[in-house]
Amino acid sequence: MCCNECSVWHNKSCEDIDTKEYEYLEHSSVVWHFCICDSVNIDSFTFNSYELKTSNIFFPLSENETTIDSLIFNEPFTPLHSSSPNARTQRSSQSALFRTKSSRSSRGSTLPSDNVFLPKKINLRLLTVNCCSIREHKQELATCIEYTKPDIICGTESWLKGIKPGKEPSRNAINSCEIFPENYNFYRNDRMSRGGGVFIGVRKDLVSDEQVHLITECEIEWAKVKMKGKKDLYLSSFYLPLRNLNDLTQLDNSLEKLTNSGKNKHIILGGDFNCPDIDWDNLQVTPNAPDKAVQQALIDISIKHGLTQVHNQPTRQESILDLVFTNNSSLTKTSTSIPGISDHAMVVTDSDISPVYNVQKPRRIYLFPMANWTEIYQACENLSDEIVNMKLHSVQEKWDTLKCNIQTIMDKHIPSKIFKKRNTVPWFNKHLKRMTKRKARLYSHAKRTKQWTQFRYYQKLVSVNLKKQK
Repeated sequence: MCCNECSVWHNKSCEDIDTKEYEYLEHSSVVWHFCICDSVNIDSFTFNSYELKTSNIFFPLSENETTIDSLIFNEPFTPLHSSSPNARTQRSSQSALFRTKSSRSSRGSTLPSDNVFLPKKINLRLLTVNCCSIREHKQELATCIEYTKPDIICGTESWLKGIKPGKEPSRNAINSCEIFPENYNFYRNDRMSRGGGVFIGVRKDLVSDEQVHLITECEIEWAKVKMKGKKDLYLSSFYLPLRNLNDLTQLDNSLEKLTNSGKNKHIILGGDFNCPDIDWDNLQVTPNAPDKAVQQALIDISIKHGLTQVHNQPTRQESILDLVFTNNSSLTKTSTSIPGISDHAMVVTDSDISPVYNVQKPRRIYLFPMANWTEIYQACENLSDEIVNMKLHSVQEKWDTLKCNIQTIMDKHIPSKIFKKRNTVPWFNKHLKRMTKRKARLYSHAKRTKQWTQFRYYQKLVSVNLKKQK
């Protein structure tokens, strides 16, 4: 067996791999690392693939079935070195396919030179990682990125220096190309002293840019990702050290800048919040929790800006410290904790780029109380006589005549209107509607009287009930 990290061949008996495991690795897409090279136990977690549909599990990248260009450059299923005799054939098929596509694209292109290529993604994968010094865990992070294939990386505690958003790097700054993989664009907000620091990494095949105007006086970084035919995606990486209330105030100000700049924005906020005593299902802080006011402030910020915390698995021992917020939780497929590169577990979150709507056609509603029944009765009698005289016609012809004439009578003598159904959700029942209306009334009352206590209590109650009903 060949290690994917050091490219050295090893005997399966020396590595204590039995025949059953060897056969599984031979016909699977698992990347195998030698124990010395392996910095992350990849056997302890698995991932779902949302990018490829194939009926042949042994040849997922065959020439006939591969239709996604990104798979030519990023191969998430097959190791670079494999003991399978089909590995060389698969790689050669990929190279031939790449040459075919390249030659075809180089011969002619109908796109103008000023057009920007916006790749169409089926799934968006976010990796949230606490680095605890990225320089010390550089290889481990590269291994995790290679295995998980994230589209976006939100990192905290980079412990880097020299780069601040919107400013020139300092003379002793460490460049991103020295630390991070080259196929990502990284946006950093370093702490100029020891510790801290946040960053966002976005794959280079996605169109992204840094949002400097959203950054406030805390450890936060913002980036925007543009997707073809979909609304912009705003990403943020945030680090809350020592449960500092001032940092949460700055986070609130940053979110205010984003929400006040317009509507229809998809927001994902990830990072290390260091608030282990919050029950996110009920939006409550456990009794006798330390720094209870700070943790309650985080709950209030999430409710205020319509953010839902979607990760519910521990990230450090039994505590949930690394969180993922979004303002559209229906787009989240899964959020899973995996072994991390520090004392924190990493979080892998898979999301849809945009929601899917089942568009219903408008339907006609007849207003029967306003119908002209006298004309309807007369028309039905004439129709009855016509059908009786159709003795030589088949049953199907008689049925078609009856159906067509009844429809004509209804359209002529019964007023109607076109009804277009709104996009509603089945779990939003009458009780929740009444609660939502009452919340709106309390909000209006709170704005007038500047008394927000009752509204905030009821707002949290509505959020809990919505989550339970959903």
